[in-house]
Amino acid sequence: MSIEELSSKGIDSFINHLNSFIFKTAPEFFITQYKKHEMKLNKGLPEYIKANYQRCAFVRTLLKRDRPTELDKIYEPLQFKIDDEILKEDEIKSSIATNLHRTIISGYAGNGKTIFLKKIYKELIDNQVNFYPIFVELRNISSGTQTLLDCIYEYLSRHIQIILPRNNLHMV
Repeated sequence: MSIEELSSKGIDSFINHLNSFIFKTAPEFFITQYKKHEMKLNKGLPEYIKANYQRCAFVRTLLKRDRPTELDKIYEPLQFKIDDEILKEDEIKSSIATNLHRTIISGYAGNGKTIFLKKIYKELIDNQVNFYPIFVELRNISSGTQTLLDCIYEYLSRHIQIILPRNNLHMV
């Protein structure tokens, strides 16, 4: 047998042993880590959802600034223009909910962007989707000093008493 063949067999053997070790120990490690934080997540995420749901389900209007109004009672569906095509609100909502696309809703002040996103958030919770939607208003980002991920991290950390390394928070 040549040195290359012996070397190749040694590398193959090492890789096989490493794979075996990883497949045996990695699931246990991740299960242990999940169980370690599961209680905090199960407590914190529903608290976040509940608090944010209340913020989205009731809004202040120009006519009733002194007390919140139920969003569903005043909401009027929007139309969206993408290039030269006019899309109904349901088409946009369907795309966001089913494909989890990153979507940018832009427009002039007062056009209903925030209200539309609050409506989507509320509907996602009402329909019990299998993910946790996160609603953060961009106006809450400290100008020039904070990234969107930093803002999301800080917002969630108020509700979930768990310290996650910031580099583990990723955009979907």
